[in-house]
Amino acid sequence: MGRALLIICLGSFIILGIIQQSVHNRQFTMTEGNIETFMVSHGRNLTGSALEMTINRIIYDSDWDKETFPQDLIYNLENMDIDVQVNNHVSDPSLETNFIRVSSSLQLDNRNITSQAFLRTVPLELPETLGALAVYGPRSDITFSGNNLNVIGFDTNPGDTYPSNDLRRGLVTTGTGDAEDLSAIVTNEISKEDLVDGTNLEQHTHYSGAEPAYDDQNALDDTRLLELIEEYESMGSTYDGTLGDSLNPKVTLINEASTDFDESKREVRLDGDMYGSGILIIDENVTLTIVGTVRFDGLVIVKGNLTIRGTIDIYGGAIMTDNSTVEEIEDTTFDPSFEASGRPSIYYSSKALENIQNRLVSGSGAVIVSRILY
Repeated sequence: MGRALLIICLGSFIILGIIQQSVHNRQFTMTEGNIETFMVSHGRNLTGSALEMTINRIIYDSDWDKETFPQDLIYNLENMDIDVQVNNHVSDPSLETNFIRVSSSLQLDNRNITSQAFLRTVPLELPETLGALAVYGPRSDITFSGNNLNVIGFDTNPGDTYPSNDLRRGLVTTGTGDAEDLSAIVTNEISKEDLVDGTNLEQHTHYSGAEPAYDDQNALDDTRLLELIEEYESMGSTYDGTLGDSLNPKVTLINEASTDFDESKREVRLDGDMYGSGILIIDENVTLTIVGTVRFDGLVIVKGNLTIRGTIDIYGGAIMTDNSTVEEIEDTTFDPSFEASGRPSIYYSSKALENIQNRLVSGSGAVIVSRILY
C-alpha cells in the first residue's frame, strides 16, 4: 500500500514537471512571437515613414530631379538605414506611363521589410485657347497699340535640347510639333475692328496661322477660364525676381506684393535678360512692363496690362481675360491692354504647353498617391 502511494506521488510530480515545462516552453515561444511581431510592425512603421518623406519630397520639393530614374535614397531613422528607390516607366518598363513607384526597404535581422507606394502624375488642365492669342469674353475696349506685335499660330517648338535649364534664345525650330496648327488670334463675340477700338487690326499686329488666321467665335468658355485661373493662383507664388525654368516651371503672380512693385504707377518692370517657364498671371489693376529681353515658355494670362518696350518671345500661348473682372482706380477704368512699342512675339507651341502640363506640380497634387502596399 505504501509502495503504491509512493509510486502515485512520484508519478504526479513527474506529470506536474512535464506540464510546467510545457507551459514554460509555450510562454517562451509566445514571447519570441510577440517580439518578432513588434519588430516587424516597428520596421513597417520606419519604411512607411521613409515612403512619406519621399512622397512629400516628390510632390513639394521644386528642386526634385524629375528627369533621372532610378533614384536611390537612404534615410537614417532611429539609427537604422532605410533604402528607398524611385522608378518611373522609363527605368522600369513594367510601370505604366505617368506612374512613379517608391520602394522603401529595411533589413531587420534575417527579414527584409519592404513597403511600396505608387504615384500617378496628372497633367495640368489648360484653358481652351484655339489660338496663340485668345481674347475671352464679350468686349469692345481692349486696346492693341504699337505696330510690332507678332502672333504666330503655326506650331513652333523649342529645339531638340528642350527642356533644359541651359535653354537660351535662338534654340528654336519650326514645324516640329505633333499638334495641329492653330489660328493666330481667337476672340469671343468680338470683331477685328472692335478689338482695336475701331482701328484696323492689321495696322498694329502681324499674325499668321491656320485658316482662318483670325477667328471670332463663341467657343471660348469664359466661366471655365476664370475657374482655372483661380486654381493656378492657388498654386502660384508672387514674383520674386525669378520666373521658373523649363525643368522646374512655376506659376508666377504679378501683383501688388511683387518684387519692385511701383505703387505710384501700379507697375512691375522686367529689365535685363530673363528666361522663364510656367504660367505667368498679371493681376487686375497691375501693369507688367517689359523693358529688357524676356523669353517665356508656357502660358501668359493678362488680367491687367502688359506693356512691351523691350523684347519678349512667348512660346506657348497668351490669354486676355474679360475686363468684367477689372476694377476702377481713382474713378478711371483700368482696362486690360496690350501695348507694344518693342518687339513682342507670341508663338503657339505644343511642346512648351505640354512641358508645363507634365512638370508643373501644385501643392494640391498634380502628383497624387494611387496606392500604398505594406
